[in-house]
Amino acid sequence: MNSKIRRGLGRLGVVLVGAALMLAGPGCSKKAPAPPAPRVPVSVTKARKMDVPVELKGFGAVEPFASIVVKAQVAGTITEVLVKEGDHVKANQPLLRIDNRSFAAAVRQLDGTLARDEANAELSRYEAVKLDALLKKEAATPDEAYQAKSKADADGASVAATKALLEMARLEVEHCEICSPIDGVAGKLAINQGNVVKAYDVEILNVKQLQPVYVSFTLPQQHLPQIRQFLSQNKSLVVRADVPGESESETGTLSFIDNEVDAATGTIRLRGTFANADERLWPGQFVNVTLVLTMQKDRMIVPSRAVLTGQQGTFVFVIKPDETAEVRAVRTGLNLGAAVVVEGVSEGETVVTDGQLRLINAAKVKIVEAASRAAGGSGSAPASSGPASSAPATQPATLPAERPVQ
Repeated sequence: MNSKIRRGLGRLGVVLVGAALMLAGPGCSKKAPAPPAPRVPVSVTKARKMDVPVELKGFGAVEPFASIVVKAQVAGTITEVLVKEGDHVKANQPLLRIDNRSFAAAVRQLDGTLARDEANAELSRYEAVKLDALLKKEAATPDEAYQAKSKADADGASVAATKALLEMARLEVEHCEICSPIDGVAGKLAINQGNVVKAYDVEILNVKQLQPVYVSFTLPQQHLPQIRQFLSQNKSLVVRADVPGESESETGTLSFIDNEVDAATGTIRLRGTFANADERLWPGQFVNVTLVLTMQKDRMIVPSRAVLTGQQGTFVFVIKPDETAEVRAVRTGLNLGAAVVVEGVSEGETVVTDGQLRLINAAKVKIVEAASRAAGGSGSAPASSGPASSAPATQPATLPAERPVQ
């Protein structure tokens, strides 16, 4: 192809391109509008106003209100065992019996001795009175009257001594029946029927009183001034004991503060008294202890994970009625573990608890229902165009309900 033909074809291409641009018109030079930003799925809850307890937490152990060691007070052979290990016993309930025949015989012997001594004392008193009358008539000498009076006094002393021995013998007969001194639970028996025991020798068993019981616990010494301050104001402080693995707490009152700080650990020992009506607390058991100092009235709380920290301080994302997120600076107060007290949020306002990493101020959000996460699914849940659900949450009762992010 020669050069003239090539130049002709080039001019024709330029004309065709120009014509195409003219036919397209000026509208092709404008950019298409950008699509709207996708909504950010978030989990939300409502800020709630409630009374918040000021608490101190520690660990403690259950102690019996009373622990009695039972021993024999007389020597002899065990003839009857009237209690089983672990039995609940009442005060003055017989537990064991010791052969009392020798002690009963001693009582009968002393009964006879007492009757003889009383007869002798009566005769001596009669002789003393008679000689005293004769002395006044000068029919007896002063020495005779004095000797008669002395013999009467001696015989009277013998009667008193015999009565004391008889009382001791009768007491030994009573000691042959060993009774529980308190209401409580019997421990392990160390002897069996037929064993011979000595007086005050070995421990036969122990009885522990479980209603009420003590819970002893320790707290750092820096809390002592605060504890004493609230105790002087309220006269009594509530103590809660939580048994690991159980949902319900036992409630008691603070009854004792030790008179010194443990120098080795820097802690102060305290003790609470619990009615323990259901006997859920058992001696030696370890428990989680909460000492309630006071109640802060009408505090605003949100879940702890709703509060974030930035360069300007702490803040939360608040969802406005038009479903846009607003950054709200807050000041935090008492930390309740899963929740925290805040200032800067009003009661009923919806705050974000999950999904904040993708949020910015004024971003549109999609509030996702809680059912999907509760069921363990990962699929999409129906979006809600309204505020956060008020259905009960799976969190503790003190926390607001929330909707999880998908």
